[in-house]
Amino acid sequence: MAKNVRIKPEEDWLSRKQSATKQINRKLNIKHETYKHHSTMAVPNKSLHSWFGIGSLSVMQASLRFIIGLLLLPLVWIFMESLFKHIASLNWQNSEIWLNPSVFYFMVGVVMAGTWFFTRVLEGVFLWLYVLGHELTHLVVAWALYGAKIKDFKVTRQGGYVVMDKSNIWIALAPYFVPFWSLIVGLVWWLAMLAVDWRFGDAVGYGLMGMTSTFHLLWTLRILPLEQPDIKENGSFFSLVLILVLNLLILITWFSFIFDSFELKDYLYYWQETFIMRMSNLGSWIGL
Repeated sequence: MAKNVRIKPEEDWLSRKQSATKQINRKLNIKHETYKHHSTMAVPNKSLHSWFGIGSLSVMQASLRFIIGLLLLPLVWIFMESLFKHIASLNWQNSEIWLNPSVFYFMVGVVMAGTWFFTRVLEGVFLWLYVLGHELTHLVVAWALYGAKIKDFKVTRQGGYVVMDKSNIWIALAPYFVPFWSLIVGLVWWLAMLAVDWRFGDAVGYGLMGMTSTFHLLWTLRILPLEQPDIKENGSFFSLVLILVLNLLILITWFSFIFDSFELKDYLYYWQETFIMRMSNLGSWIGL
């Protein structure tokens, strides 16, 4: 948490948020179908109830999403168990894994991002960059995929928001599983390699990919314990489980991209094996 960010009581923050929303609505003449996606870096999520909040969902919608979240939990376990099995099957004592340039440069980026995060060096700058990427993800997904009209946009180190005329669960939750800055780096890297034959292109590209992906993961983990309206409005429990599933899928894809010995087809084999085994265990447990 940035030292100059003053933590205030939740009630005070909610009051300020509602007041700011009313001012924006009056300024832009926004009608009831306008949506504001708000992220905050200053309000601790103190109560257990807030983790299971339902926002503006009806009881039926909230109940359905809660049930879906429960059904997704076994898949989360299978994804994670399969990932650990595949990682354990790799020959990590083989120096070729670590001496692979892509792995080396990626890990250098991981270490640099982790060092900056835990030592809080330039924390204010990275905090602002994270909030900017978070709100831009809302904006790009809403505009590019759903044709939303953007009516207001603001980013500060205390949080940010984007006001638009459309919203759904994918627009709301995209910043929590889409590594925005990694996608930007990947696009620029690809275009640069097409235009210029740069000797150090791979070193810079893999390094920045490791840095930005770690940046996304660490800062996402940091803000999740805070009161995030995007999560609560879509059902906190369901949203958190869905975010976990999608981040696991992205992590698995990242591993296959970085480690030559990590093959997706091998992971799918472990996933199928684990799925059959766990379903068999479940059947035995319930007497089938």
